[in-house]
Amino acid sequence: MQVFDFFIPSHLKFGIDSLNRAGNIVSSVGNKVFLVTETALLGGEIISHIQNLLAGRKCEVILYDIDIKTFAASSIIDKGAVLARVSYCDVVVGVGGLRALSAAKAIAMLVTNTKSVNDYIDGEMIKEPSIPYIEIPTEARNPFMFNNTFLITDERTRELHILKAANGQPCNVIYDPAVMSDLALPQIMTNVLANAIEGYLSTDSSFLSDMMFLKAIEILSKYLMSAVKDKNSDAVSFLSLSGLMTSMGLSMASTGIIGAVSEVVNQKLRLENSGVASMLLPYVIEFCIPSSVEKLTRVAAAMGISVESMTMLDVAVKVIEHVKKMAEDLELPTKLSDFPLKADDLIDIGDRAKKLDMMNYLPRACSSEELYAILQSAF
Repeated sequence: MQVFDFFIPSHLKFGIDSLNRAGNIVSSVGNKVFLVTETALLGGEIISHIQNLLAGRKCEVILYDIDIKTFAASSIIDKGAVLARVSYCDVVVGVGGLRALSAAKAIAMLVTNTKSVNDYIDGEMIKEPSIPYIEIPTEARNPFMFNNTFLITDERTRELHILKAANGQPCNVIYDPAVMSDLALPQIMTNVLANAIEGYLSTDSSFLSDMMFLKAIEILSKYLMSAVKDKNSDAVSFLSLSGLMTSMGLSMASTGIIGAVSEVVNQKLRLENSGVASMLLPYVIEFCIPSSVEKLTRVAAAMGISVESMTMLDVAVKVIEHVKKMAEDLELPTKLSDFPLKADDLIDIGDRAKKLDMMNYLPRACSSEELYAILQSAF
């Protein structure tokens, strides 16, 4: 049997209205709170509700909002870290999507590791553990939720980097389906589907992560259309669960080509969720068929695809057809050319994606030429 590691140090609180426990959870960790969120959330009820909950527990709160179009840029991270440090904050709380949460995790790391984040991008060792960090996601898409990694943009080069903080995992995660944004639900959840499939196919997956990924794919396939078309709140809750299970699986495994390319494109277009993941998924599945045809039959079963009396190869093709149909039904982009990208951008996108760590766990090796060919096909 395969040897694997499973370690999730975060205390998870999941369920409708679990956000109401934020005051108790945060105050049990610290009382000088550095609250990091995205500017777009300031006009809504979530942030004010969290502030009231913290005030009720006598917590002092410094609010630091980030325009997600900056994509966790290094200077903004440094500025936040200095403010948290001089204010003697003892806990960082991140609220929002992947970029805001990456910024919050980075700030928690820099409170104790006092050099510029650019120094750590350049290879400086991150020695000290982060101060306590609590995560409150407002979307189901976060492949880094239960580990110590985060996305950062080097403003000097505009390149995307993934850094690892020493003991930087969230000490608590408050995952409330009721606060999940439905503004970009099709893009977010098809991104989750891509993460689950890539995690399942990755070389560092295990039987435990495989169970989580397959269940996440099953739940998502069953409830996505109902959540999007009918605005069914129960279906949205189940989708949140599929996102949670995918994040837990990715604490043991990794995304791959789709994860790397979609983050690079999102950064290039300055978008949080572009829909690139769903568009790339058929092409990446096709690339993975030679090494993953047996696993793809299990993906088909999880999706509810009837595969009776079919060869494994035919089943894999059915999976590709299924995800293409799903994207069409959700009216998502089907080609890279649907985005404000030029064919000349593809080489740069591929080169930047190849530098990300997630490209090291593909089920089959992918050369620069092969990656470029995938992007060309998708264009």
